[in-house]
Amino acid sequence: MNLNRKHFALSAMMAAVLALTGCSAAQALVENQASETKQAVVKDKNAQSDKTQTTKTETEDKNDDVELDNLTAVEGTTISLSDAKSNLLINKGGTYTLKGKTNYTIVVDAKDQDVTLILDSATIDAKDLPAIYVRNAKKTVVDVTGSSSLSSTSHTAQDGLNAALYVCSDLDLKGSGTLTITDPTGHGIKAKGDMTSQSVTVKVQSGQDGIHASDNLTINSGTYSFTADDEGIEVNEALTINNGTFTVNSKGDGLRAETDVVIKNGTYTITTENEGIESKADLTIENGTFTINATDDGINAGNDLTVKGGTLNVVSTSNDGLDANGNLNLEGGTINVAALKTPEGAFDEDNAKFKISGGTIVGLSAMATLPTDVTQNTVMINASSSFKKLELKQGGKTILTFSNPSSSTTTSNKTSEATQTTSKDQTGNSSESTDSANKDNFQNTKPEMRQGGMAGANASTAVLTLSCKDLKAGSEAELYLDGELAETFTVEEGLTQVGNIQTMGGGMPAGGFGGRGGQMPGNFENGQRPEMPEDFDFGNGERPQMPEDFENENSRKQKSGRSNKGGQNNQNPQEDTTSSATKTTAAL
Repeated sequence: MNLNRKHFALSAMMAAVLALTGCSAAQALVENQASETKQAVVKDKNAQSDKTQTTKTETEDKNDDVELDNLTAVEGTTISLSDAKSNLLINKGGTYTLKGKTNYTIVVDAKDQDVTLILDSATIDAKDLPAIYVRNAKKTVVDVTGSSSLSSTSHTAQDGLNAALYVCSDLDLKGSGTLTITDPTGHGIKAKGDMTSQSVTVKVQSGQDGIHASDNLTINSGTYSFTADDEGIEVNEALTINNGTFTVNSKGDGLRAETDVVIKNGTYTITTENEGIESKADLTIENGTFTINATDDGINAGNDLTVKGGTLNVVSTSNDGLDANGNLNLEGGTINVAALKTPEGAFDEDNAKFKISGGTIVGLSAMATLPTDVTQNTVMINASSSFKKLELKQGGKTILTFSNPSSSTTTSNKTSEATQTTSKDQTGNSSESTDSANKDNFQNTKPEMRQGGMAGANASTAVLTLSCKDLKAGSEAELYLDGELAETFTVEEGLTQVGNIQTMGGGMPAGGFGGRGGQMPGNFENGQRPEMPEDFDFGNGERPQMPEDFENENSRKQKSGRSNKGGQNNQNPQEDTTSSATKTTAAL
């Protein structure tokens, strides 16, 4: 009997173990199946993505490789366009001079040989096709002499060939002449390889980009004017500008690249309904003169944004002035930036470092970003936004001046061009600024005051960020607005904060740096800053660490993808992200 009971108990125990084991095995099986299903979904998703990309590439390649009928091969190296009776074909490498006027397309199919086209006061007005279509060449040189023009009135026959000058090879554009390009439905110039340009004067009016380069674009010199329904210049890889004069009026970005942008010199007047200059990677400005009026960010970098020199007059009517999605480094130059709409800032970086180490700097906006590293003395101070002229004085000398671009109340365009003015102080220093008429100015914008922000703030209050090498610590400075003394304060080493500054992440109490501050206004949620310990010191200029579970709903926007013409994020792929070799673009 006892044996039977023991046997029964043992059997019951084994059954329970088997049942548990069975449940675990079943659960593991379910989990494995779920995992495999998930992996299969991801794999299928990736496959669909690859399929979509392949289809897009094949379509682009097909559109780029159009064999045209009824072509007449040219004879000799000097081509009289006025004598053409059909589309003309250049099927050998060499140098060809084009003269006269025609309504037919010039097609180059040179079997991977170098071709130079000299446009000697040539006029080509094509329909359906590009004015010049380089179907095949190792390298194409377009040399402009005199006054030449290229136009394409439509692209109904071959939608893939959507540019007046369409080149399926590396392109070198140069010359002493002027090239006028018109394409109401396509790009002005489209290069499917690397492109360089120098010396030439180019005027483009286009329904898409002024210049669209599939690979890298390097501009060494020249004069460029773009009126574009999309970007002024768009590059699928890197954009390097060594010099030149640029005038851009665009509905898309003024200048845009999918990887790095490096600007070493030049003169830039950019009026755009989107971003003035945009890089999806690092953006570096070494020198040059910039007048930028943008609806979106004035200058935007997907990673680090660095200004080493030059004169920048930047106005944004609806977003940030200088915006880095990595570090923002101001190292030199004259930098005047205004962001005319709350809650945007003259300077903005996303959870990285904002360093001021040089330059003559004025930032004006409804809200501000606190620098994290200040090696040149800098002042942040509130002011009435309706002033016309600002002067910062110390020791009886004017060390900084600024003309307020939001002070004008009349406008004919939301992003009208700015007029540069240069003022000199008593020491001979000059600060070049903008005096612009903007519809969305501070007078018409009511900043949203956040708890912990400026005490007694009103719609006419702005935040100023002022910095220059002549600002000395340990003595008083005076801020004059329209000739009247607005504030007297003592300059401290590093960052001096005067009054309660409205910042991108919430308000700061008076002082706050170098031991001048106090506590934050209480612990809070929903974007308000937590209370700091009484002995907390901001003297190192670094931001306090938030708790791991802290969620700041009112923090600055997280930008992803590309802003479209209406200012909303648009994550659709670019029209052309491949060339003869498969390209991958840098994501923001």
